[in-house]
Amino acid sequence: MAIFDPASGQAAEVAYTDRGTPAGKIGLMPGDLIFQFGKYSAAEVLAAPYLLREVGREDWLLVYRKGLLMKLITGGNMEGCHCTPAPVPAEIKSLPDDKAWIQYEYNLAADSGIFIVPNDINAAWSVFPLLVFARYRLWNLFVAVVMLYAIGFVLGPLILALTYLTTVILSAFGGVALLRDAAFKQGYIYMGKIGLLSEGDVDRLELMTKKMYEEAEENKLAEE
Repeated sequence: MAIFDPASGQAAEVAYTDRGTPAGKIGLMPGDLIFQFGKYSAAEVLAAPYLLREVGREDWLLVYRKGLLMKLITGGNMEGCHCTPAPVPAEIKSLPDDKAWIQYEYNLAADSGIFIVPNDINAAWSVFPLLVFARYRLWNLFVAVVMLYAIGFVLGPLILALTYLTTVILSAFGGVALLRDAAFKQGYIYMGKIGLLSEGDVDRLELMTKKMYEEAEENKLAEE
């Protein structure tokens, strides 16, 4: 089992993926650097591309996308991923240990972007439901709650207090379910798990990926 060693200097850069293949469906993008394909190193896969078929269902891809490192579940079989040799970026000195990764749910919308859902929401945040809904971009729910607070304010302190308590409970115990539902309604499909190194990487990765899809679409239109 050849585990990626940054000192090896070897990475596999995604040139393109074939539509409809496992690699195409998981959302790998041109320019992504892959250091590890499950139990296979980038060097092994570049030398023997047939190994892509042998990537296991629970194996992780170690991917570097424009300065952001992530571990992406493959779902097994990475056929359709066409890679070329590339150097390992100088800033990759060592790999974080397994405990450093924060696990999320990974949702993908074809040619649109990704939506990352946490496994749980910090209970302390639930004291401020509007912040929870804004943080995770549940804008419809945010607006609805603002309207409920306004109605409660008009009807009196007791109604306002009950409304507030209800939204606290909703964000504390139903926040993740609401995020999953929002992702589904926006056309995102659950793909599996993703590991990131900090909470701040969630927004960064979503925005970066959306921009990459937009640029790819603009380039496609320009070529036509």
